[in-house]
Amino acid sequence: IPRMIQKLHNREELKVVLFGYSIAEGANSSGRSLTTPFLPTWGSLFAENLRRHYQTRVNLINTSKGGMNSNWALENAAQKVGEYLPDVAIIAFGINDSDVPSQFVQKMKAIKAVVLEQSPHTEFVFCGTTFPNPQLKNFYKHQDEYARALMDLQGQGNVIEDF
Repeated sequence: IPRMIQKLHNREELKVVLFGYSIAEGANSSGRSLTTPFLPTWGSLFAENLRRHYQTRVNLINTSKGGMNSNWALENAAQKVGEYLPDVAIIAFGINDSDVPSQFVQKMKAIKAVVLEQSPHTEFVFCGTTFPNPQLKNFYKHQDEYARALMDLQGQGNVIEDF
């Protein structure tokens, strides 16, 4: 994601939108649950590490919502991501999905297209999902296949992060 790296090296403000499910929203972070080690959400940790390392302002906008899946993400991408005109959009869905990997990737491509209509210079980080508790019946489907399938999107302006 070359534009992001260039902005960071030039110490220009970076606008990041994090758009995902409950873990992206901050559910189960030790800071929110008031348990040790009392860390903030992973999105906040990401932004803070960029701020510290590059000595620049990183504006993190977290529009994530617990319980949501990629259908909801596609329906809401324009409002929850595109309208903010981000430099970088982190897209973190999958745990609440049951699609086969090819369908999931098609939705991620569609989300990207929606965002680029409003914000043509946005770069993307697509996250392979965390996994649901395997003891939950009828919940665990194809989530473990999503990160590998998302690799088809890797390239100029796209990075895949496998959790």
